[in-house]
Amino acid sequence: MAFVDPFEERRRRINELFRDALRRIEELEASLVNELMRLSDEIEYERILDERINMLSSGAIEPLYQIIDRGDSIQIIVDMPGAVGETVNVYIGESEIRVEARIDEDAIRRAFRGFVWAERVERYSWTYRLPFKIDPSRASWRVAGSRVIITVPKG
Repeated sequence: MAFVDPFEERRRRINELFRDALRRIEELEASLVNELMRLSDEIEYERILDERINMLSSGAIEPLYQIIDRGDSIQIIVDMPGAVGETVNVYIGESEIRVEARIDEDAIRRAFRGFVWAERVERYSWTYRLPFKIDPSRASWRVAGSRVIITVPKG
């Protein structure tokens, strides 16, 4: 007959309970981290949607744009279909670029086909914060069809 130490048996049982509790805590932690990541994504989407709604309520929409690294310069192409050419305004500062233009009313009607919220839209407005400071006098821009092409030399 083997001798069973009651204290050793209790110690083993307590260790099992602690291991089980730690495993459950780790599972709960992983679940909470996943939920927080999901919520932060939702909050970011809500923030972006709020920005878009605020922009629309001010009568502006943000145009599509593309940023291309050309090595010694950055080229920014801002697409603004329906923009009235002579109303295009480009501001190039040391740390940001801003592009605005009025949109032709017929283009708005065709694009949005009578959506009530679109009745307030009248212009494009876009601001890009540069990741580095530039000399604005070395930057250039031109209008090509419905696009504004901005070239910003690096360094």
